[in-house]
Amino acid sequence: MFSAMKDTFPLHIVYVNPQIPQNTGSTARLCAATAVPLHLVGELGFRVDEKSVRRAGLDYWPFMKLYRHADMRELWTQAGGARFHYFSKTADRPYYEARFEYGDYLVFGAETTGLPKEIL
Repeated sequence: MFSAMKDTFPLHIVYVNPQIPQNTGSTARLCAATAVPLHLVGELGFRVDEKSVRRAGLDYWPFMKLYRHADMRELWTQAGGARFHYFSKTADRPYYEARFEYGDYLVFGAETTGLPKEIL
């Protein structure tokens, strides 16, 4: 399923355990507008079922590529040899020094706790 995807999309946005639905909604809108897939990993602090999305007025939701993963191990396996960039406020290097390439995955943690230590 994902082995060809790394070459199909210019970037992938990944949220690990997102807690704030408005943040994910804003990113989902950006992903829909730019044809970039959004990957939601782990436990969510909100629901993304059809009824919840419709009630929130997310009329762009059907136009985006959304993927759910139980954990990062599942995503890593499905992404094949894709490159991952992890964003953290405790990073040693600023994001603007990274060399992004076609098909890279940009990984962000929960708004309140960031990425789990086992990922970093």
